[in-house]
Amino acid sequence: MVGDPFADSGNPNTKTLKVAPVSTDAVGGDKTLIVAIPGQRLKVYALVLSASVATTLTWKSGATALSGAYSIGANALIALVIEPPAYLFGTNPGDPLILNVSGLAAIAGWLSYWDDDMV
Repeated sequence: MVGDPFADSGNPNTKTLKVAPVSTDAVGGDKTLIVAIPGQRLKVYALVLSASVATTLTWKSGATALSGAYSIGANALIALVIEPPAYLFGTNPGDPLILNVSGLAAIAGWLSYWDDDMV
């Protein structure tokens, strides 16, 4: 499709979809999953996560909450996906993507995203 920023290799603004592994220790608190890219928003369109014990997860853009708390049971799975260019949530420009973990749960999985200078 001409002009599609995700499929048009001739488009100088083509977006690269990326996958980041998620693996946190079993210590609660803020976990930086994707480091900040100056001037860029991080837009997540898919994720799969599991927790070692029951916990709650909150997505953050730097210090700003992007979501309410998601409850996840021990050894349970969260899977969310939406087709780009739509996205589940995005950071503020220049902010890292952070996952806040309550309690002593280790989190594992992956997330798919792209970085973008467009709001």
